Amino acid sequence: MVNIYSLRQQSVSSNREREIEETMASKTGDIFSTWLILTVIITLSVISAKGSKCKQGEHLGCGSALGSPCGEDVCNIEKTAPLMCTMECQERCLCDKGLYRRLTDKKCVPKSECKS
Repeated sequence: MVNIYSLRQQSVSSNREREIEETMASKTGDIFSTWLILTVIITLSVISAKGSKCKQGEHLGCGSALGSPCGEDVCNIEKTAPLMCTMECQERCLCDKGLYRRLTDKKCVPKSECKS
């Protein structure tokens, strides 16, 4: 003979286990969502902070890791042939369009202010 009390206890226990599993799955999802949001906020903060370090006439961009003129124009260097640039990207401050990097003081200036 089947004990009804025993079956009821098993059913309650099974339901409770299911509730616990659902709660844990929900909390895991909440933790992941929180982690993802924090990661995005921190990443944007770091990018924003780096961008503020660029001087007037510069913007944050992708240039050669070696600091070569890849990615920007440089005073007194004619681009008669394509530069051999690496595919590696280092986030750094580059001169805005129409400005040239003056090597003597590392400032971005109009071409008219480049010294020979």
